[in-house]
Amino acid sequence: MKRYKRIGIAGIITLFTLSGCSIFTPPLEQPLITDYQTRNVLSPHREFGSSSLTASRRMVLFKLRNHDFLRVCAEPPPTVGEELNRAFQAAVSASVKKETGTKEAEARGNLLSSLATSFKQFEKSKGIQFEQDMLYSLCQLHMNGAITNTDAREFYEIVADRAERILLAEIKDAEAKPPTTTGHVLNHTRQVKDGRLDLYLKVLDKKILSAHSWQVVTREASRFWESDMGWKQTQADSSSPSVSKNYVISATIASNKLNVGNKAEVALLLEAGLEVESESGASKMYYPATGQFVFYKGDADKASVRSDGKDKPLSNEDIPLTIIFPKYVDIAFPEFSPRDVPLTGGLRLPNDGETVPIEITFQRGKVGTSYRWNLRVPDENDRQRIREARAEGNVTLVDLEFDPQRAIIEIPGFKQEEIIALSRWGEPQPVTNFEAKAIENNKTSLNLSWSEPEDPKTGYLIKWKRSDQGGFDSKNKKPIDVGQTGVKIGDLGKGEYNFKMVTLNQTRVSEPATTKGEITK
Repeated sequence: MKRYKRIGIAGIITLFTLSGCSIFTPPLEQPLITDYQTRNVLSPHREFGSSSLTASRRMVLFKLRNHDFLRVCAEPPPTVGEELNRAFQAAVSASVKKETGTKEAEARGNLLSSLATSFKQFEKSKGIQFEQDMLYSLCQLHMNGAITNTDAREFYEIVADRAERILLAEIKDAEAKPPTTTGHVLNHTRQVKDGRLDLYLKVLDKKILSAHSWQVVTREASRFWESDMGWKQTQADSSSPSVSKNYVISATIASNKLNVGNKAEVALLLEAGLEVESESGASKMYYPATGQFVFYKGDADKASVRSDGKDKPLSNEDIPLTIIFPKYVDIAFPEFSPRDVPLTGGLRLPNDGETVPIEITFQRGKVGTSYRWNLRVPDENDRQRIREARAEGNVTLVDLEFDPQRAIIEIPGFKQEEIIALSRWGEPQPVTNFEAKAIENNKTSLNLSWSEPEDPKTGYLIKWKRSDQGGFDSKNKKPIDVGQTGVKIGDLGKGEYNFKMVTLNQTRVSEPATTKGEITK
């Protein structure tokens, strides 16, 4: 190898040795990243620079040229905020000493204890954050010549004044509401019922349980922002709630201790948590449990069913079923999916009480808390038996439940009520008090009125003709819904008219009710 090549290689090795490994260090891992800007590509003079520092990558801006001194704007590090917090506490502490023995001094002392706990949880004051952000922006404006020295001093006073106002508002808010710390307790309870209620809370920070005192508290989810935050103490049936080795608190309480009273709601959304007193006389801290639970009154945790086809004749078509689930079903039964859990049941015949097997299939998703299923009787012989049995009474839906083999997940049950899947086929009765009356100042219409008969009925049909004509034709007729007890028939000419009205159900027609009316001119 030639001598000049050996010298070149040796020089490269020496360069790498002197520089260490810094040239191989990724940019984000370097302790200092600095960049400079010049007026143009050919200019040898550096106009402006920036440095990025670890560990939080604070940005430092500096201006190098056309000034008698160096101008620098540096983002404050996290420790600056903590020092300002400590300075703030010291200032309040000094004011407390001036008022020793007063109730106000005691209140402010409790406030300091609460603030100290909050700062340990890295909850930076909004007033301090506002001041840091605004002063850094103010520095940049001054560095770039957007404001003068006089303007900068005036804006600094404004920022300091506004920051002080925010801090005072935070103090007032802290005095009005006990401090709350989240993320330390998990709620393992999904639903509770009247009577004995079992609450399960998982404590993630075991230091909470080593405090001077603690107890389980509850509140309504809709009352978060009351002055007392809505927390109400609960009293366990035993002397104190039990704590497992995995730091799970079990508390069995009476439902009247939830302070739900006799409200009209059948389902209430609640929260549980811990009220902690770190030492005797210290300000109370509240640890809301992550996750809400539902308190159900009576059988409000059960689903109800409505048959939308009970008056229809049974054929090969499905009978629609609407199931209305309990309120807050997604919270009380978090793993339950109606689409994925089979639904079973049967149809009970009215004559001998025998149950006919059925198939129930999921039809479509929910509207509010309602879902739709379809009921089908697969066997033709069973369908014939049901048709014959309906002459004796109602066919009811019984033994309705979600597949018990899926009981490994929480699933709602059904209310114990008679569900008429197919109503009784009976002879429909005609309407009574069927009358036709003239309308004052109306020479082309008559008012018809009647009284409805008992069930079964699905509707009515009215027909009319002139008395001097032959039979009733298909043109002059009008269907009437159940629940209607009157109608106006118009476009009539002069003369007398005969009316007849029949009651309908899905399979039969009643004897007609008849009346007459006259149009005179």
